[in-house]
Amino acid sequence: MRRLLLLSLFIIYLNINLSGCTLTGQHQSKTNNQAQSLSERQKSLVAIEQWTLKGRVSILSKQDAWSGSLFWQQFNPEKYDIRIIAPLGQGTLRLLGSADGVTLTTSDSNKVLKAKNAEILLQQEMGWQMPISGMRYWILGLANPSPYKNLKVDSQGRPKVFEQAGWEIKFLRYKQVKTVLVPDKIVLENDRFKVKVIIKSWQLES
Repeated sequence: MRRLLLLSLFIIYLNINLSGCTLTGQHQSKTNNQAQSLSERQKSLVAIEQWTLKGRVSILSKQDAWSGSLFWQQFNPEKYDIRIIAPLGQGTLRLLGSADGVTLTTSDSNKVLKAKNAEILLQQEMGWQMPISGMRYWILGLANPSPYKNLKVDSQGRPKVFEQAGWEIKFLRYKQVKTVLVPDKIVLENDRFKVKVIIKSWQLES
């Protein structure tokens, strides 16, 4: 009787350990698949240097809120044309970026402002932050080449959230464009500002 009891306990012990190994193996396999999906997706998106999007953007702070239609054309990694049009004829803002720097013009002023990057111009002229340098990558669902942290991905290897350059970037929704999945709803947030982008249409070119 005692031998039978010991044998039963031994069988139970083996089953528990084998089940644990199976679950660990399944978890590791899932993690590996997600990492592979993320790597393959990044390779596809990095190859896209020209794209155009249309949508809406809103910039919120504790004191103020601003929103408008967004038109963004990216010609290469450094050259872009961004227009933000406020509702009810309240004005248009245009950013032209190139390897030589960035210019900003607004519809209510004849001034053409220049700086090394768009962030400086927007802070000086508009009083708010919109991280254009990072968004050139984030808008595609990529991290820019500098370090990032706290990355979480979904089952298809698509980023759900990560932190970079002082911002938390959340990808709330994706859509299929040609052969890739790209974001169409993004929220960027730091300790002072929240930027929401909803993309209505995409055009991608390699």
